Amino acid sequence: MRPFPCPPHFLAAVLLALASLSCSDRHDDTPAGDTDADTDTDTDADTDADTDADTDADADADTDPCTDVDPYCCSDACPCGEPGDRCVPTWEHGVAHELGVCKPEKAGPVCWADGDCGWGEFCAGVFVCPCEMDCTWEGPGTCSPVTAGCCEDDSVPCPDHYACLELDGTDTCHGDLGYPGCWTDADCFGGTCEGEVLCACDVYCLSEPGTCAGGGAGGIFVWPTPCR
Repeated sequence: MRPFPCPPHFLAAVLLALASLSCSDRHDDTPAGDTDADTDTDTDADTDADTDADTDADADADTDPCTDVDPYCCSDACPCGEPGDRCVPTWEHGVAHELGVCKPEKAGPVCWADGDCGWGEFCAGVFVCPCEMDCTWEGPGTCSPVTAGCCEDDSVPCPDHYACLELDGTDTCHGDLGYPGCWTDADCFGGTCEGEVLCACDVYCLSEPGTCAGGGAGGIFVWPTPCR
């Protein structure tokens, strides 16, 4: 049997239909390259910005040295926050506490440290409780002369905040200095007192405190036992 031949017009119609379908598919396809580029760019930009912001915030929180410091404590890196306050350092046996204490500025004879007073004076009676310690009492002192007349152990005692120093001449009352001020090496707990001038009460001169070099601290900031 001979195969039945297809009419020429039938083959032409089939080829035309296939060609139309192929063109339609090409027109409907969306270029993949543009969509991926836009999506990747937007996602990367958002992710980078969020990550950088979070990292910067975390870094600032981690490097802030004052985050855990109480408001009434202070240091060079963490100054006092209240206007008019100053950072008063405290010492114990020659070692400065890591933090000082914020105290209001004093004027006139009222003082927080010997350095607040004029030449020939010291801050008598001051006591500053260290940061994060509980003490039964603390308060400012009063600028007073560094010497207070003659003394003789128990028979002629010195006023409060003075000690009787045995000199080559007449024993003389000298003020209880705060660290690093000193009158003798004994005030420096193993260090040496340098630059001091000691005058007896019956000699026309004015005693001048020295400064501890090395060792520990003497004076008003030394406690035999902790405050708590």
